[in-house]
Amino acid sequence: MTATTATSNSDALTGETYPVEDVGAVRVVRGTGIMVGMRIFRRGSDDRSDSAGGGSSSSGTSTGTSARCPELGTYGIDINADPGPRMGDIGACEECTQLGEHHWAHLRICLDCGHVGCCDSSPRRHATAHFEESGHPVMRSAEPGEVWRWCFLHEAMG
Repeated sequence: MTATTATSNSDALTGETYPVEDVGAVRVVRGTGIMVGMRIFRRGSDDRSDSAGGGSSSSGTSTGTSARCPELGTYGIDINADPGPRMGDIGACEECTQLGEHHWAHLRICLDCGHVGCCDSSPRRHATAHFEESGHPVMRSAEPGEVWRWCFLHEAMG
C-alpha cells in the first residue's frame, strides 16, 4: 500500500487554502479529483522502483513495470535504442505537418516504427490515432528531457 501524507496548499492568486494529499508520486487535491503532479524517473537515477515493487533489471528494463505490462517490458529504457523518427523530424507531428498545422501540445514517438504524433492534449490526438490504426502499443515522450514510456493497451507508464 502506498503511504499518503495530508497537507494543505494555498492558491498564489486568491490566497485560498485547500487540502492536498500526497499519494506516492502523485499529489491529489482532495475533493476535486485533480492530480497536481507526476514523478518522472530519469535515466541514471538510483530510484527506479515503482508501485509493483520492481526496480531495474540487468537488461535495462523495469521489472516492476513489466510485471503489470509485458509490452513495456519488451522496450528498453535506453532512448538510443529507440527507432529514429520515420519522417526525420522528432520535433513535428507527422499528420499535423501534412495538414499544414504547426500547433500541438506535446509529441510522442512510437517505439515500433518511429511515428511522431501529437498527444491527447492536442486537438487532433495523432499519437493515439496511430496506436488505434497500427496496433503499435508503446510510445515514448518526444519532449526534450522526458524519457517516460506509455502502453496504450494497459494504460501503464514505464
